[in-house]
Amino acid sequence: MIVAYSFSKNMGLYNKRVGGLHIVTSSQEIATKPLSNLKIVIRTFILVLLLLEGELQVEFGFMRSITRNVLKN
Repeated sequence: MIVAYSFSKNMGLYNKRVGGLHIVTSSQEIATKPLSNLKIVIRTFILVLLLLEGELQVEFGFMRSITRNVLKN
């Protein structure tokens, strides 16, 4: 059984989301497969966020340098 819940409407401050995911299995052996898959999904999600953050920082840095040059001239 999988139960997911989200408090994004009630507790979502500053675009952050709060929630949880519960997976109930009948044995420990069965629980290892979903846990392994969840770890892969979470690691991929975090990696994508880090890559996007780096790209945004580069883009903002580039825009700042253009703005400085325009304001100087």
